[in-house]
Amino acid sequence: RAKNTGNTNILRWHDTFYALMENAKPTAFDSELETIGESTLGGVVHGSFSAHPHDVVERRATYNFGMSYGRRTTLSLYELPWIGPARQLTSLPLEHPVMLHDFMATRDHLVLLVSPYQLVLHRAILAIGSFKDLFRWVPEAGTEVIVVPIDQPERTRRFKVDAFFQIHLAGGFDEPDAIVVDVMAYADAGALERNVSDIDRPPEIGELIRMRIPHGAERLEKERLGDTCIEFGSVDPRLRGSHYGQIYGVTVDETRFGAVRVDVERGKEHCYWFPENEFVGEPIFVPARPDAAEDEGHVLMHVYAADDHTTHLAILDAQRIEEGPIARAHFDHHIPAAFHGIWVAD
Repeated sequence: RAKNTGNTNILRWHDTFYALMENAKPTAFDSELETIGESTLGGVVHGSFSAHPHDVVERRATYNFGMSYGRRTTLSLYELPWIGPARQLTSLPLEHPVMLHDFMATRDHLVLLVSPYQLVLHRAILAIGSFKDLFRWVPEAGTEVIVVPIDQPERTRRFKVDAFFQIHLAGGFDEPDAIVVDVMAYADAGALERNVSDIDRPPEIGELIRMRIPHGAERLEKERLGDTCIEFGSVDPRLRGSHYGQIYGVTVDETRFGAVRVDVERGKEHCYWFPENEFVGEPIFVPARPDAAEDEGHVLMHVYAADDHTTHLAILDAQRIEEGPIARAHFDHHIPAAFHGIWVAD
């Protein structure tokens, strides 16, 4: 009885666009925004396909996962080469049906942080209650860390750590002695439940945490990056899967949304606060040129202005993000608050 809304993210693969949502197949559409229909990506995707694919530029491939719920919950991992057909890398059983919204792909590994936010299956099947009634937080189950070597998925490593929750991951890369992932982390799933159910209060956002997974070890080493809490973290698309020095994100205070650039290398944060009642979406970084410096380019942010019921695209200079938009591209109609997006050059 679930509907494929295709409203969460966009994938471009082999010159076709796909609209993605949490628990459905990708929906193909063309450059004129005409719907083609649900796709299995060449007969590869038989269950769901998450809304968070991740590129690994060095491999010239995109990776994603899908969850299949039922008497046995499984997690399937997919590789979409930029040239060539899609394939399923592996399928892994999970102890419980859970909500897993995002993961991370590095040059050599896929990393999944499976928090104990468990689906109440009978409520989901019968559509009983609101969103937060469909899940329960079970901290004693812990968070499972799953590390899948892309070239040797049969050597998957799995272990448990103390429970934490995350919605999105900003980026990740490999070091000689560890895998690094940058995560917007929460103590539990309460923030998500409150954000979904209580629209009269500012959203709660997570701490930006750098997590290192030492090779061959069953532990996480955590370090907070900066003082500002952010969500919708993203990095330069040219550096996805490899080392980066800048993270872009959204922050909030009691009345306003802000655009943030976290300079990880120098330990500095740069922030612009939008006027009250302007609600902003995920920042998309667009390099000025193919060979531009990592912070040389523009940050694009979808903005809904509640006071006059309009929507525009705010364009900020990434190097001077604290100065605010240098241009705004206005739509001729309002657009509901967005989640994610991509930039496609003409």
